[in-house]
Amino acid sequence: VSTVTSVTMTSHNGVPLVNGNEYSFRVSVKTSIATGVSTEINGGPAVPHTVPNAPVLNAPTSDNGSIGITWSAPDNGGKPISDYVVQYKRASRTQWETFTDGTSTATSATITGVNNGVSYVVRVAAVNPKGQGAWSVESTSVVPGNVPDQIADLAATAQDGAVALTWTVPTSTLTVTSHQLQYKKQGDPTWTTFNGTIAIEDSVATVTVPGLTNGETYDFEVVAVNAVGSSPAASTSATPFALPGAVTNFAAVNAGNSVALNWSAPLSDGGGTITDYTVQYRLASSSTWITFADGVSTGLSANVTGLSVGQTYVFQVAAKTEFGTGPFTQAGEVTVGSTPAAPGRVGAWKEGGNIQVLWDLVTMPAGVTFQYYQIQVREVGSNDWSDIGTDLFNTETFAGSNFVRGRTYQFRVAAIANTGVGAYGVSNNVTF
Repeated sequence: VSTVTSVTMTSHNGVPLVNGNEYSFRVSVKTSIATGVSTEINGGPAVPHTVPNAPVLNAPTSDNGSIGITWSAPDNGGKPISDYVVQYKRASRTQWETFTDGTSTATSATITGVNNGVSYVVRVAAVNPKGQGAWSVESTSVVPGNVPDQIADLAATAQDGAVALTWTVPTSTLTVTSHQLQYKKQGDPTWTTFNGTIAIEDSVATVTVPGLTNGETYDFEVVAVNAVGSSPAASTSATPFALPGAVTNFAAVNAGNSVALNWSAPLSDGGGTITDYTVQYRLASSSTWITFADGVSTGLSANVTGLSVGQTYVFQVAAKTEFGTGPFTQAGEVTVGSTPAAPGRVGAWKEGGNIQVLWDLVTMPAGVTFQYYQIQVREVGSNDWSDIGTDLFNTETFAGSNFVRGRTYQFRVAAIANTGVGAYGVSNNVTF
């Protein structure tokens, strides 16, 4: 009993409904007084259904540039099958292509437009009004046509950003008219067709594929072509020489009129020998890098000179091998120039409920810009200094009360400039 006006039926009298069977339904209105006359629902009878099962594919056959397939019709899921979807792919790949053959309920098809001499597999799925069913089991491989033999001696030689390939033109009942070369990074689904020149001399083919990424492994496939079609693909792999890795632990430190750089060698030399490190710098406000001329060295440090005091610079370093220069590693910004001296005098005393700290103002070195005074405090007997504040202190005095009565403290003050933290001046001990 229900007052809703719709319901989904999955069984009748405890018996599940069967896909493909026709069912009629009727409904009546029941009140507290009586049950009305039942009325058959319009639009019936209804037929429960689902998508078709997978077809059973027979072994495919080959012809010149085509593949013939047949299959057994599957259970239709309760509704008539309206079409079959046919797909095919090269056996050596993962990407499927759909064969366009219109709409048909026939249990056979001839796939055209395939390359003779290339191994393919096919699959089929049935379609009914509910949708597409499961794919059939992938077929056994099939090779269309009468084509050249497979290349037997395809060889690859890795180079810097390139791979050189060689092979012998294979035996064929017809003249081999050309070769087709494709390549891709391992793990990528998409192949690239090589459109350059393949040289052939005394039945030996040679070609170099440029523009590859060092350190990445590439797959290569080559087929020989005659009037009938292409030979089965010969395959090989190679990894172009890798450039050295990035340097690590790179640090740039202001050294007055120069900047001292230090770094660690990269974790990988890319299979080559590190012969030098390239050091570059630029103004923080500029995008133009300047190479520092420090000769050829495998040392892990450099002192960059010729910089302008008061200017802020960015630095980067990269390792070099016989195969090229690795990626640059950057350090943080560094402002060139001397850091401030310590305040001449720093004094501290208790006055009322505060501790007063007084220090001499610091004169900045030429070209250096003052920013603020940094004040630190520690309890006498402790080695741990704590910042009281930063840019709050632009004068030579400080007064504070956030201390513990009866304890003895010491203070120190340093001038902060655009070149860094100056030397600290230390006060006398003062008990709060």
